Amino acid sequence: MTKKERIWAAVHGETPDTLPYSFWTHLPGVDLDPEKLAEDTYEFYKKYDVDFIKTMNNGMYAIEDFGCEIDYSEIPEGGVAKVVKTPVCRPEDWLRLEPCSVKEGGLARELRGLKLLLDRVKGEAVPVIFTIFSPLTTANKLSNNRLRQHLADGQVDGQVGPAVVGGRTLVDEHQPGTLIVVDEPGGGVDRQGGASDDKHIRRLDIGHRPFDSGAVQPLLVEH
Repeated sequence: MTKKERIWAAVHGETPDTLPYSFWTHLPGVDLDPEKLAEDTYEFYKKYDVDFIKTMNNGMYAIEDFGCEIDYSEIPEGGVAKVVKTPVCRPEDWLRLEPCSVKEGGLARELRGLKLLLDRVKGEAVPVIFTIFSPLTTANKLSNNRLRQHLADGQVDGQVGPAVVGGRTLVDEHQPGTLIVVDEPGGGVDRQGGASDDKHIRRLDIGHRPFDSGAVQPLLVEH
């Protein structure tokens, strides 16, 4: 069985030739360099022969382009990255956020790293799962862990921040297995959670389709 066939069998309740497995970690000191990250991720995959690759992105990439300043100085000693400056300190700051472009900054860097990795594994039929942090996870990082308090205080509409932070990856709660893709900056989610401008919204049935094609395709996983 190929890796893709093995996973397909397992998720459909069939008997694979062996139990499919994978694991991942973070690559501090490497994950801000898309070329090095793609190459090290490929070497990790080859060394451990995992059945799918989960990209090991920088954990702060989703908030960089909003204007956050992040301190990585403790990384070499085994520490973690810390947000030292953020545009969201008070509840009303959520209303000032603007969507970030995927064509520049940290988001563009991560997409470049993904493209390089996909080019590297071309022809190897190994699924690649790209890491996308959920809107609430991103919002909590962006507010330096103040999100729960902001919502508890009732001083800000809970839909506003996540709608902007979630940007292009909003899960449609009314249609399971569907991903809402916002094509234009004007599209979004209104205060009742509905599409604010339907002409800018596409709903994609994500189901099991990434496995249907013979080509290697990235999967999107929110967490």
